[in-house]
Amino acid sequence: MRRFVSLKSEKQDFLLHQFPNLMEIDACEDGYGYTKIAVSYFDHWLSESEAYKAFLNVGLEESVNRKNKQLEFCRQLFNSTEVLNYKIYGRPNNRRVKFRAFSDDNVALRYCSDAYDKFSSIFFFKLVIPEYSALYYQGYDATNYLYYRGGELSNKLKSLVYGSGLNVLE
Repeated sequence: MRRFVSLKSEKQDFLLHQFPNLMEIDACEDGYGYTKIAVSYFDHWLSESEAYKAFLNVGLEESVNRKNKQLEFCRQLFNSTEVLNYKIYGRPNNRRVKFRAFSDDNVALRYCSDAYDKFSSIFFFKLVIPEYSALYYQGYDATNYLYYRGGELSNKLKSLVYGSGLNVLE
């Protein structure tokens, strides 16, 4: 079964216009008209000593709990709005972005779930949420990142975050 479905060229063009400078954001560069916030298991930015305690001896149950809260947010996203993925193709001097839809919500959730078992960021998930002009990236240490354009973060999107047991850190 295919994981991704190609989008029509008109939709590709629309999304390229909606998400300018996507390759720079993908390369973890800030700015370009996007606001970056953290979506975290923790309710505040951890100090060095707090981080040491929070990650030194994480038991299996705690690790699973952290992962499940992040996956619940993904599940709520998939159930409430269109969520896409993208891939960057080509050589460095001729790169292009191709947006892709998931073949179904179970495949999308598995894509996010499988990424949590990887240790390299090249396998981390990256999601496009057109309704909110937002990009959602997996991060390290129970914290993911949401980039959005145009004013404030939608209250509906914030409620999905909080409803998953996660927190928004600005």
